[in-house]
Amino acid sequence: MKSGSAGFFRTRSYRTFRRINNMLGRLLQGSTRVSNLKHNHWLIIGIIALVTALVSAPTQNVDAMQFELLQSTYVAEAAEHQFIGDEREERKESTDETTESEVELTTEEYVRAYFSDIPVMQDIAWCESRFRHYDSTGKPLRNMQGSSAIGVMQIMSSLHQEPAQRLGHDITTLEGNMAYARHLYERNGTRDWNASRHCWEQKRLARN
Repeated sequence: MKSGSAGFFRTRSYRTFRRINNMLGRLLQGSTRVSNLKHNHWLIIGIIALVTALVSAPTQNVDAMQFELLQSTYVAEAAEHQFIGDEREERKESTDETTESEVELTTEEYVRAYFSDIPVMQDIAWCESRFRHYDSTGKPLRNMQGSSAIGVMQIMSSLHQEPAQRLGHDITTLEGNMAYARHLYERNGTRDWNASRHCWEQKRLARN
């Protein structure tokens, strides 16, 4: 490097620039949303800092090489901040996606958790619907034999839709179907699923 260039780094212009650069660096390091800024914004910030540094010492003779050196130094540091910010954001998005997939339960897992205190209702759900609440088209599962039974617990909608609604349960949804099934069990026991008793009774006996 030329001696003139080395001397420049002892000037007030350079010291002013470094102070501005360090201050911006601390701000960037403290930001958790660095990746939201476009790379062109970094260049604009760099140019503003350079102009500030140069104006602060107008008597200094700064040639093109010195200006380019300062510019390349700042742009390199800004690009480093951009890379770190992007990397942090990618890790965060990846973690969010993983977390979401980890907490998504299958219908069977949901039913077993909801009826963990009433194991026979888990058996009834398996016998009635094989733990399915929706058919292949995404609609609530209907009884294949033509009855009005619907959903994972195959509740007879012709008999129970209105009573369920009065209790605030929508039996076409998974949550509402199971909530009303619990209500029926607490009121009538397993009587409302006697049609599949031969299936779930065997599973209950095998478990015991």
